[in-house]
Amino acid sequence: RSHDVAQRNTLDQALTRLAKKQFIRRICHGLYLYPQIQPLIGEVPTTIGAVVTALNASEPVPLVPSGAYACYLLGMIPEMPDHIVLLSHATTREIVLPHTRITVRPSAPRYLASAGRLSAILIQAWRHLGAAHVDAAHVHALRQRMRAASRHTLRDDLPLAPAWMRPWMQLLINQASDA
Repeated sequence: RSHDVAQRNTLDQALTRLAKKQFIRRICHGLYLYPQIQPLIGEVPTTIGAVVTALNASEPVPLVPSGAYACYLLGMIPEMPDHIVLLSHATTREIVLPHTRITVRPSAPRYLASAGRLSAILIQAWRHLGAAHVDAAHVHALRQRMRAASRHTLRDDLPLAPAWMRPWMQLLINQASDA
């Protein structure tokens, strides 16, 4: 936290100077990253994972991937979406990278209750797809990548899922335990 180190304006000036010297890179207001330099190609573009990690470090609230990004993380779609939505308790925040836009959007506490666990991403991915598009193929594909620890958290978070998702989650839990 900045007030533990120095006054806010002093810290802002120091970060601005470091950014001007290209020691760090300013992604958006209050969010800085160290640039990754490769000897042959120079500066490597900032990755989505690095931005999400930096956001998690800077925000005192959980972030939950939503929409197409949640589907991508679970392997339901092959390509990274160009607009990533993260749900949070925080106010709306927009981060624009060269080929991607990240939006941090406020959400209801029920969507953030299982933040940091597979069930939060799964619930958001299935919400994005809709009840008509979730099928046994999704369950089978997820089962192939699921670990035993994830099965227990899914069982614990089952009450947090909408009613239409619970039979699919129960099938995923049961099939994962049979595997």
